[in-house]
Amino acid sequence: MSELVKYQGLSELSAVIQSDKLTIFQAYKVKPQVVTTFLTAFMIEFCSIYKIDDNKSLSDEEIKECVQILINDYKFLKKDDFEVFQRRAKRGLYGNLFGYFDMPTFFQMLESYCQSRAEEATKINKVKVAELNKEPISEKTQKLIKETIEKLKPKKIIQESYCSLELCSGLACALYRDWE
Repeated sequence: MSELVKYQGLSELSAVIQSDKLTIFQAYKVKPQVVTTFLTAFMIEFCSIYKIDDNKSLSDEEIKECVQILINDYKFLKKDDFEVFQRRAKRGLYGNLFGYFDMPTFFQMLESYCQSRAEEATKINKVKVAELNKEPISEKTQKLIKETIEKLKPKKIIQESYCSLELCSGLACALYRDWE
Protein backbone atom coordinates (compact mmCIF):
# COMPACT_ATOMS: atom_id res chain seq x y z
CA MET A 1 0.00 0.00 0.00
CA SER A 2 2.93 2.29 -0.53
CA GLU A 3 0.91 4.03 -3.24
CA LEU A 4 -1.35 5.41 -0.50
CA VAL A 5 1.39 7.62 0.94
CA LYS A 6 -0.56 10.76 0.01
CA TYR A 7 -3.23 9.63 2.47
CA GLN A 8 -0.91 9.44 5.46
CA GLY A 9 -2.65 10.14 8.72
CA LEU A 10 -5.87 8.49 7.56
CA SER A 11 -6.99 5.05 8.64
CA GLU A 12 -6.33 2.18 6.26
CA LEU A 13 -9.97 2.10 5.25
CA SER A 14 -10.17 5.85 4.66
CA ALA A 15 -7.07 5.70 2.49
CA VAL A 16 -8.45 2.86 0.40
CA ILE A 17 -11.88 4.45 0.00
CA GLN A 18 -10.43 7.81 -1.04
CA SER A 19 -7.78 6.41 -3.37
CA ASP A 20 -8.33 6.79 -7.09
CA LYS A 21 -7.47 3.16 -7.84
CA LEU A 22 -9.67 1.11 -10.12
CA THR A 23 -12.36 -1.11 -8.67
CA ILE A 24 -12.49 -4.80 -9.55
CA PHE A 25 -15.26 -3.99 -12.02
CA GLN A 26 -13.28 -1.24 -13.77
CA ALA A 27 -10.08 -3.30 -13.92
CA TYR A 28 -11.90 -6.43 -15.07
CA LYS A 29 -13.39 -4.59 -18.06
CA VAL A 30 -9.86 -3.66 -19.20
CA LYS A 31 -7.80 -6.69 -18.15
CA PRO A 32 -9.97 -9.60 -17.02
CA GLN A 33 -7.09 -12.12 -16.96
CA VAL A 34 -4.97 -9.90 -14.71
CA VAL A 35 -7.83 -9.43 -12.25
CA THR A 36 -8.63 -13.14 -12.24
CA THR A 37 -4.97 -14.02 -11.66
CA PHE A 38 -4.65 -11.46 -8.86
CA LEU A 39 -7.78 -12.68 -7.09
CA THR A 40 -6.72 -16.32 -7.45
CA ALA A 41 -3.32 -15.54 -5.93
CA PHE A 42 -5.05 -13.56 -3.19
CA MET A 43 -7.34 -16.49 -2.33
CA ILE A 44 -4.43 -18.96 -2.23
CA GLU A 45 -2.43 -16.66 0.01
CA PHE A 46 -5.44 -15.92 2.20
CA CYS A 47 -6.05 -19.65 2.73
CA SER A 48 -2.42 -20.07 3.76
CA ILE A 49 -2.82 -17.57 6.63
CA TYR A 50 -4.58 -20.14 8.76
CA LYS A 51 -2.19 -23.06 8.24
CA ILE A 52 -4.98 -25.57 7.89
CA ASP A 53 -4.49 -28.95 6.20
CA ASP A 54 -5.21 -28.86 2.47
CA ASN A 55 -8.15 -31.24 2.85
CA LYS A 56 -9.73 -28.84 5.40
CA SER A 57 -9.20 -25.68 3.37
CA LEU A 58 -10.56 -24.48 0.03
CA SER A 59 -10.05 -26.73 -2.99
CA ASP A 60 -8.89 -25.37 -6.33
CA GLU A 61 -12.48 -25.46 -7.59
CA GLU A 62 -13.72 -23.57 -4.54
CA ILE A 63 -11.00 -20.95 -5.04
CA LYS A 64 -12.14 -20.50 -8.67
CA GLU A 65 -15.73 -20.16 -7.49
CA CYS A 66 -14.70 -17.59 -4.86
CA VAL A 67 -12.88 -15.59 -7.53
CA GLN A 68 -16.02 -15.53 -9.69
CA ILE A 69 -18.14 -14.45 -6.73
CA LEU A 70 -15.64 -11.68 -5.93
CA ILE A 71 -15.73 -10.46 -9.55
CA ASN A 72 -19.53 -10.55 -9.72
CA ASP A 73 -20.63 -9.53 -6.22
CA TYR A 74 -17.75 -7.46 -4.81
CA LYS A 75 -16.94 -5.39 -7.89
CA PHE A 76 -16.82 -2.18 -5.82
CA LEU A 77 -13.69 -3.32 -3.97
CA LYS A 78 -10.22 -2.20 -5.02
CA LYS A 79 -6.93 -4.08 -5.02
CA ASP A 80 -5.91 -2.25 -1.85
CA ASP A 81 -9.11 -3.45 -0.14
CA PHE A 82 -7.83 -7.01 -0.39
CA GLU A 83 -4.49 -6.04 1.13
CA VAL A 84 -6.19 -4.27 4.05
CA PHE A 85 -8.67 -7.13 4.47
CA GLN A 86 -5.83 -9.66 4.58
CA ARG A 87 -3.82 -7.61 7.10
CA ARG A 88 -6.86 -7.29 9.35
CA ALA A 89 -7.60 -11.01 9.06
CA LYS A 90 -4.01 -11.80 10.09
CA ARG A 91 -4.59 -9.72 13.22
CA GLY A 92 -7.67 -11.82 14.00
CA LEU A 93 -10.22 -9.05 13.50
CA TYR A 94 -12.63 -11.42 11.78
CA GLY A 95 -12.45 -14.24 14.28
CA ASN A 96 -10.46 -17.40 14.75
CA LEU A 97 -10.78 -20.53 12.67
CA PHE A 98 -10.96 -23.88 14.34
CA GLY A 99 -10.08 -26.84 12.17
CA TYR A 100 -11.22 -25.86 8.70
CA PHE A 101 -11.70 -22.95 6.32
CA ASP A 102 -14.58 -22.91 3.84
CA MET A 103 -16.31 -20.50 1.44
CA PRO A 104 -19.05 -19.35 3.85
CA THR A 105 -16.39 -18.57 6.46
CA PHE A 106 -14.39 -16.53 3.95
CA PHE A 107 -17.42 -14.56 2.77
CA GLN A 108 -18.61 -13.93 6.34
CA MET A 109 -15.18 -12.45 7.05
CA LEU A 110 -15.32 -10.38 3.85
CA GLU A 111 -18.84 -9.15 4.71
CA SER A 112 -17.53 -7.99 8.08
CA TYR A 113 -14.78 -6.07 6.29
CA CYS A 114 -17.29 -4.57 3.85
CA GLN A 115 -19.50 -3.48 6.77
CA SER A 116 -16.53 -1.68 8.35
CA ARG A 117 -15.73 -0.16 4.97
CA ALA A 118 -19.31 1.06 4.51
CA GLU A 119 -19.31 2.65 7.96
CA GLU A 120 -16.04 4.43 7.18
CA ALA A 121 -17.37 5.62 3.80
CA THR A 122 -20.45 7.03 5.56
CA LYS A 123 -18.23 8.94 8.01
CA ILE A 124 -16.17 10.33 5.13
CA ASN A 125 -19.29 11.45 3.28
CA LYS A 126 -20.71 13.14 6.39
CA VAL A 127 -17.46 15.08 6.84
CA LYS A 128 -17.45 16.12 3.17
CA VAL A 129 -21.08 17.28 3.34
CA ALA A 130 -20.35 19.27 6.51
CA GLU A 131 -17.36 20.90 4.80
CA LEU A 132 -19.47 21.78 1.76
CA ASN A 133 -22.12 23.35 3.99
CA LYS A 134 -19.48 25.51 5.67
CA GLU A 135 -18.03 26.86 2.45
CA PRO A 136 -19.10 30.41 1.69
CA ILE A 137 -20.81 31.19 -1.58
CA SER A 138 -18.27 32.38 -4.12
CA GLU A 139 -18.39 35.96 -5.34
CA LYS A 140 -19.27 34.76 -8.83
CA THR A 141 -22.25 32.79 -7.48
CA GLN A 142 -23.33 35.73 -5.30
CA LYS A 143 -23.23 38.02 -8.34
CA LEU A 144 -25.27 35.53 -10.38
CA ILE A 145 -27.86 35.30 -7.59
CA LYS A 146 -28.15 39.10 -7.38
CA GLU A 147 -28.50 39.41 -11.16
CA THR A 148 -31.20 36.75 -11.21
CA ILE A 149 -33.10 38.49 -8.40
CA GLU A 150 -32.86 41.79 -10.23
CA LYS A 151 -34.25 40.23 -13.39
CA LEU A 152 -37.15 38.75 -11.43
CA LYS A 153 -38.07 41.98 -9.66
CA PRO A 154 -41.34 43.41 -10.89
CA LYS A 155 -41.51 46.77 -12.54
CA LYS A 156 -44.55 47.83 -10.54
CA ILE A 157 -46.11 46.67 -7.27
CA ILE A 158 -49.93 46.75 -7.14
CA GLN A 159 -50.31 47.40 -3.43
CA GLU A 160 -47.36 47.63 -1.11
CA SER A 161 -49.59 46.77 1.85
CA TYR A 162 -50.09 43.25 0.56
CA CYS A 163 -46.45 42.50 0.47
CA SER A 164 -43.37 43.64 2.26
CA LEU A 165 -40.03 42.00 1.74
CA GLU A 166 -39.80 41.29 5.47
CA LEU A 167 -43.02 39.26 5.43
CA CYS A 168 -42.82 37.42 2.11
CA SER A 169 -40.42 35.20 0.32
CA GLY A 170 -39.51 36.08 -3.24
CA LEU A 171 -42.04 33.66 -4.73
CA ALA A 172 -44.87 34.74 -2.43
CA CYS A 173 -44.13 38.38 -3.29
CA ALA A 174 -44.42 37.59 -6.96
CA LEU A 175 -48.08 36.61 -6.46
CA TYR A 176 -48.95 40.18 -5.45
CA ARG A 177 -47.05 41.94 -8.17
CA ASP A 178 -48.03 43.12 -11.58
CA TRP A 179 -45.66 41.67 -14.19
CA GLU A 180 -45.83 44.22 -16.95
